[in-house]
Amino acid sequence: MKEISQPQETSTSPSREDFMSSFDENEVDSQVPGSSTSEKVSEQIDENQLEIDEKFQNLPKYEAALRTSKSRYDKLYQTHQNTLKELNDNSKIVDFLVELEEDDTILEAYLRERKPELIQKREFSTVIKEKLNEEFPEFVDSKPSRNDADDDPGGRAWLYFKRLDELYSDLKGKGSNTQTIKEIRAERKRLEAERGAELQKQLNDVQNKMNWNEEMLKRFVEWSNKASILELAKMYKLGLNTLRIDSVSNVPGQEPQKKTLRQQFIERL
Repeated sequence: MKEISQPQETSTSPSREDFMSSFDENEVDSQVPGSSTSEKVSEQIDENQLEIDEKFQNLPKYEAALRTSKSRYDKLYQTHQNTLKELNDNSKIVDFLVELEEDDTILEAYLRERKPELIQKREFSTVIKEKLNEEFPEFVDSKPSRNDADDDPGGRAWLYFKRLDELYSDLKGKGSNTQTIKEIRAERKRLEAERGAELQKQLNDVQNKMNWNEEMLKRFVEWSNKASILELAKMYKLGLNTLRIDSVSNVPGQEPQKKTLRQQFIERL
């Protein structure tokens, strides 16, 4: 049975170009009094009902009315464009405020550029002591020695000094960061581009080795983006037990492989 197509709806709202073209000089001239079209319109429209801008008072009635409408439309269109620009600018401000709230690196860079006096530069030793006292309360009154740590690797004293070294390295790295917001964004954009290029290189390699066309590669990428952990685990198990993929063979935690009769016979030789 042939499906009956529904009639498509057409827009009754004229575009800016269509509206503007309606004010072509020839069309305006055809509407002036004296023409046949003007006479027909005059029978239907009372001249006293026409709204005419003062600057068009010296023109014929209908031409003045048309130009008045055009002028009002231009003003409304410009107001609309200004509103869109203002909305776009406000959206950028909101996005930046959200970024400041969620990204400490951007916030610190912003304060460093605009209000450096608000950044309290505390001594490394003070920050480290507070962290260590919080994580190792048993050493608040009596600090362990390096010798104690060396005598008991993995013990609390050993973990204490390991954590001390980590905190110092971390704070030193943060203290040396003097990048501006522009530099931070540029670096992130560069890293993202590098990751994208590397991913594209891997996809090209997959396409060549699997002899896939563009459509097949696209379907694979869509599947890989949607694949759940359970689905990936099933593929991993399949690689261990059946496909014997190199990247998942001899991995700790895998199930022991059952030897075939042929393998058992060869080992007994």
